[in-house]
Amino acid sequence: MLLRGTVGEDGRVSTTPPPDGSPTPSGPTQGSASPSGAPAAPARRSHGGGNWRSLVLSMLIVLAVVFAWLSLMPRPARIERPTVDVAASADYLLSSTGVRVLMPTVDPPWRPTSVRTTDDAGMPGWHAGWTQGDDETAYLGVEQAPSRDQTSDANWLAAQIGSGRNTGSRQIAGRDWRVYQSTGDPVRTSLAADVDGTLVVVDGLTDPDTLATVAASLRPYQSAGSAAPTS
Repeated sequence: MLLRGTVGEDGRVSTTPPPDGSPTPSGPTQGSASPSGAPAAPARRSHGGGNWRSLVLSMLIVLAVVFAWLSLMPRPARIERPTVDVAASADYLLSSTGVRVLMPTVDPPWRPTSVRTTDDAGMPGWHAGWTQGDDETAYLGVEQAPSRDQTSDANWLAAQIGSGRNTGSRQIAGRDWRVYQSTGDPVRTSLAADVDGTLVVVDGLTDPDTLATVAASLRPYQSAGSAAPTS
């Protein structure tokens, strides 16, 4: 507030307030000079840091709730392959084409899950496969076809063993079986032999002793009558 000074007759100075309605500056305004003569600094503006922190915190809370909800949802059960009738397929092949089938004996927990007729290398044949319970990595298969000639037999065998390489031979039930093993992971082992005019490959993702047991169990299948194929 600016005060007006008046000098009295006694030499003293007295002050009086300005009349009502006159402006009373309370301090330097924006852009005016400070007492030192320098311009006043402008007021600082908020950059909204608090709002960003609140947004990020809200998103984290929402994500936590979503993950908790998903963890409580029931997961669908694994789809299990149905069991197939191996004997019915062998019966159909034998009765309809006359192709002899050597039937293996495969005990639980192995379960037959695939069976079909084949035509690898132009040779009519038969496939049967087994899996073991909940272990999806365990597999056992039997492939067979009637022997034809040296070239055809070699082509058929190559189609069965794929990239497997011959690692030797093994005597099983008095018969010599050639052993093949793949170089991948997991290792696939195959046993191959000509069983009385029928080319047979017993292979799978399991231990060699299990394959040898299946190979030793092969017996000619006796037809019980015509039946529909199972695949």
